[in-house]
Amino acid sequence: MAKRPVDRSTPALFEDVAVPGTALQKQKKAPADIAPAKRLLDLYHARFVARHGCKPIISGAKDTGLLKKLIATWGEATVESLLLEYLDPQQRDPRVLRSDFTVGAFYGLAQYLMLRQGRTLPGDRTIENIDAATRAMRPHAS
Repeated sequence: MAKRPVDRSTPALFEDVAVPGTALQKQKKAPADIAPAKRLLDLYHARFVARHGCKPIISGAKDTGLLKKLIATWGEATVESLLLEYLDPQQRDPRVLRSDFTVGAFYGLAQYLMLRQGRTLPGDRTIENIDAATRAMRPHAS
């Protein structure tokens, strides 16, 4: 069956629609700035190998995305210090030791690690301040 010729003389209704096999479909989205997340993923890999003696399983896009979320929330320096604490060979915290030491597990424990050390979250969000704010927002019983 022969393909019908496409009339390109008139403007298309949907010019940005990606048609399979066309140049528009082959264009990739410009990558966001992943350099900090990539650097932390490389640090994670090196520290994991040093701690466990084997290579970790890394899901590139997923793990980079998780690290990007943490960096966007707390900044690269804070996430790096938490990552170093998480993979520290001297780490004795039971919650950390029960984890499987993946980037996903680190993502799940990052806030716990932050609050455990008494560090403040952006906006002075310590556990005590959050508790006080929560109590202040509760309606008083009459």
